Amino acid sequence: MRRDTVRKIRLGTLWEELRSVSAGPAGAHKAEIDNAITALADKVAPGLPAPWPATARAAARSQVDGIPAALGRAIADALPAENSAAPWWRLVAVWQGLLLGGAAAGLVWLMVLIVAGIFDALRGTTATFSNMILLPWIAVMVAAILLLGWLTASGCMTLVVRTADQEREQAERHMRTGIAGVARQMVIVPVEQELSIYARFREELAIAGGTG
Repeated sequence: MRRDTVRKIRLGTLWEELRSVSAGPAGAHKAEIDNAITALADKVAPGLPAPWPATARAAARSQVDGIPAALGRAIADALPAENSAAPWWRLVAVWQGLLLGGAAAGLVWLMVLIVAGIFDALRGTTATFSNMILLPWIAVMVAAILLLGWLTASGCMTLVVRTADQEREQAERHMRTGIAGVARQMVIVPVEQELSIYARFREELAIAGGTG
């Protein structure tokens, strides 16, 4: 009967952390971004003659100020709606409510029969509500309803765990895809463009030198 159980195990304690990262510029992670860009530039630059190593590093860092916000947007877009609930969960909640109402009605019925038996308060009323023979049957009915509710809850929790795992995996895939897209668009593409300029320069230099 709890509201949106999937959310409780969807991303665990990472949820608020991911929300805080995606909510604005990730200033705390700026140093890690700088280190990653420097490592990429260092892999490209050693094989280049001067001044191309410096231009490759400059190209890699050309959009560095916009990367934290872009990563935050990529993470936010990958996360599912925080308060979403699957349609089947609402149906189960209605079913559980009906079971709970049936169990409560059965318990009230039991109390009425017990009170009637003790005080003989329902003499002359409808036999359905005053017949003490119904006591064990009503008790069995209430127990069966409660058991059915427990079985429903147990079965749904298994489905909830599976759904949450699938949602978590999907969110992680979307995050990786989004982060890779940001890295390519804002770091790798500028470096590739600079390397393309360097390749054209070499070709033109070779042609100009008569060695082409």
